[in-house]
Formats: sequence, C-alpha cells, structure tokens
Amino acid sequence: MKKVLTIGIMLLFIGMTISSSVGFNVEKQSTVATLDRGTLYVGGIGPNNYTKIQDAINDSSDGDTVFVYSGIYKENLVVNTSIILMGEDKYSTIIEGNKSRGVITLLTHDVNINSFNIQNGSVGIRVNIPYESNFSYNNNISGNILYDNGIGIEISRSHDNTIYDNIISNNISINFNNFTSAIELFFDLVSMGFRSGIHVEYCPNSVIVGNTISNCTIGVSVSSYVDGDAQSSEISDNNISNCLLGVVISGYENEELIVLENIFSNNTVGLFIANDIGKNSVYDNTFFNDGLFILSETYPLDISNNTVNGKPIVCLQNESDKIIDDAGQVILINCENITIQNLELSNVLVGIELIFSDNCIIQENTISNNKFGILLH
Repeated sequence: MKKVLTIGIMLLFIGMTISSSVGFNVEKQSTVATLDRGTLYVGGIGPNNYTKIQDAINDSSDGDTVFVYSGIYKENLVVNTSIILMGEDKYSTIIEGNKSRGVITLLTHDVNINSFNIQNGSVGIRVNIPYESNFSYNNNISGNILYDNGIGIEISRSHDNTIYDNIISNNISINFNNFTSAIELFFDLVSMGFRSGIHVEYCPNSVIVGNTISNCTIGVSVSSYVDGDAQSSEISDNNISNCLLGVVISGYENEELIVLENIFSNNTVGLFIANDIGKNSVYDNTFFNDGLFILSETYPLDISNNTVNGKPIVCLQNESDKIIDDAGQVILINCENITIQNLELSNVLVGIELIFSDNCIIQENTISNNKFGILLH
C-alpha cells in the first residue's frame, strides 16, 4: 500500500508540472604481437592492427590493454577478459551499437573502460554476470560519453565498481540493481534522463558523490524493499537541478541513507522522502526554489542545518510546545502545540507541512508562490 501511495504522490507532481577524458598519447602502431603483446591496437596503420574491437578483445588475455584509435566502430561488444579497454579520445572514438542490444557487455571482473563515445544501444554499458557464475567486481568506467542509449549504464550482480567523470545524457537512466553493492559514482555529468538520471535499487553501501545531474524526470532514485543486514549509503556533494524530482528515497530497510552537502535548484521537488523504514540523515544541503517533501511519519529522521532560498528548513519530529519564527520551510512530524508565526515562505515546494501533528497554530505568515502553501496529512 505504501509503494502505491508513493507512486500516486509522484504522479501528482508530474501532473502539476508543465512542462576528463583519459589521454593516451601514442603514434599509430603497425604491429601487435611483435612489439607489445600486452597492448592490442584497433584501427591503426599496418597489417597487424585489428579492424574490429571485438576481434582484439577475443585475442586478449587478463591484464592486457585494448587501445582503440579514433573512428566509428559499429559493434556490440562482449568483454570476458579482465582488460583495459581504452579509446584514443572520448569525443572521436565512437562505438555505435544497435538499439536491440547493449553496446558493451561485461561478463567478467576487473575491467576498465575509458575514453569512448558509446551510443545507440539498448544499454550503453551493461555489467551482467549470469546467475550460475560468480559476481562481477572491481570494474572502472571513467571518462566516457554515453549518449542516446536506452539505459546509460546498467549493473547487476556486482560490487565494488567505480563510475567516474563520465558524460551521460539523453538516456532513460543509469540502473544499479539486483544484488549489487558498493557502487561509487564520482564527478559524472548526467542530463536528460527520461526516467531517472541515476537509479539505485537493492544496492547497499553505495556512494553517489560530486555528480552534476540536470533535466531528468528523477535526478537520483534510491530504493530497496528487501530485508538485509544494516548498511549505509551516501548521496553527497551533488548538484541537482531542473528535474521533476531531484532525489527520491523509498523503501530502505535496515539502511541508513545519508544525504549531505548537495545543492538542489529549480526542481519541482528537491528531496522526496517516501519510506517509512530505515534511518535518513539529511543535513547541510542547500535548496533553491524547491525544497523538501516528506510522505510518512514513522521512521527516525535526522534533518538539520539545511536551507532553502537562504533561510533554514525547520523539521521537527515528536516535539511540542515550541515557537518557530525563522524559517524558509517548516515540516512538523508527530508534533503538538507548535506555533508557526511571522514567516515569509515563498518559492518552495511546500511552505508548511504538518504530518500527524495536533494543536498547532499558524499565524501572521506571508505564504506565496509555492506549489502548496500549507499541506496537512
């Protein structure tokens, strides 16, 4: 029932809204085996270079580097050796798949992929170990452009992966799910995600840090509906703007989710907390022209030192007999006898939100230009 209610609230917001690359400076090589068996070249000059990337991958061994010169390669790749797959330049080394399959599929561990322009796949990069095999781990995806794929990056049955300094745009989303853990996303530029810029599901101990996320339906979505040992994940130092929902948190069991030092700006909803289990810590975040929305009332919350439009966000839980006279947004959860007065609340999602709170007084406030002025539930 809670999941249905969460989806319904999200649809309400939708209805309301109108809408470094890595360098590798070498001259083109004319031989492979006789010069350096550890590096296989694709697209170079001479008879011993490979024409297709997949042929070089098939001939590689664990620890080799497959270096690909600039050009357009119409291939769908399967990587089953632990290699470095490196393009000459992320703007001009283009791997173009077909929409029916992933452009690059990893079936092993310890793979580095960097400096490619990956486009036109059902998935740009997929890490998907078969169920009868072991998990994938220690993969690094950095310095790439992933454009116009169904899903930019999808990782399943994997752990300890790093996604770093990529430009990811015009994809449905980035998905991490299905027994995946310890994902690290650093300094990626994510934009125009038609569903979620980054979607993390069933992925404890994940870190999403320092990314720029914009113009997505949902900037970051994290959710889990399964039991498990206590874990901790973090969303920090991101810049999230012009999304319908900036960050959505739902259904985390036995999980502490930390949201800190992010900048939310011009989203319809900055941060949407929808779960009623687990622990959420939200502090030192800055909101401009959006704000915080909380759906439920039963879980422990630590929300402090956040601001919206330069004023403090005041969120009280299980408190009574207080006066609030300095705030840019007010949220009361299971409170009573709280007086909210003399405030100017404007350009936020909800000016005042009262959740299962009784005998509160709201007086002499100026409330304007908000999606909801006062919301009681």
